[in-house]
Amino acid sequence: MPIVTIDRPVPDCPGVLTDNYAAARKAAAHLVAHGYRCILCYTREPHLHTIHERTRGYSDEMEQAGIAARIDASFNENAVDAEVTLAKYLRSPSAPDAIFILKNSATIATFQILQRLRIAVPGKVALLGFDDFLLAGTVKPSISVVQQSIYEVGRTAAELLFERLQRARIGPRARTQLKVKPIILQCTIVPRASCGCRALQSAAPGEHASRLSEEIAATVLRTSRNQVSSSSRPVSRLYKQSGLCA
Repeated sequence: MPIVTIDRPVPDCPGVLTDNYAAARKAAAHLVAHGYRCILCYTREPHLHTIHERTRGYSDEMEQAGIAARIDASFNENAVDAEVTLAKYLRSPSAPDAIFILKNSATIATFQILQRLRIAVPGKVALLGFDDFLLAGTVKPSISVVQQSIYEVGRTAAELLFERLQRARIGPRARTQLKVKPIILQCTIVPRASCGCRALQSAAPGEHASRLSEEIAATVLRTSRNQVSSSSRPVSRLYKQSGLCA
């Protein structure tokens, strides 16, 4: 049975990943460019591949900038515990002047805590989160994020899967010719007010998710009509047309 993974690398299995390492480096560099020098990296679930790569990217960028890395992977979904931890950081002599958060759920929770504590963002502490989310561009201040192309991930994964389905019908020899190296997509920084930038207009994440569903449905429909015929594009061509890098 043909398998394509999303967001998790699996040995000898094709997949679609985002370059979490490079994205985290870009985000950290963006905060450094603003002049922040005490940047806290706040997250949870460090065992996950995505979080590990983001933490690694942040650490390497801090090292290159000559700034001590501060990583706390103990973020707690319990609102009370999270508020106690964050308040402790903000009241310490070496309080962070910026917080880089590696999960969108933690970004939302941290933003709410800062609002409750009446901490000025970005006046007293800047905020930049990983993954865009609904209302990130609407709240005050709007929240700067690293944005993954959910639409491109879904589209690329669907086309890669149907390419494998087509080869599976041809025979074992064709299957052995399939590439298993993952396709890696790049992320973008969406600078808004919380990091010190002016808020910029961007598509809401809900719109990206809707487009993702529509694209997958359209691809399935095309495939059922065409029987995954010779009209399917090879993966190598997808790389060029989508601006992907392996």
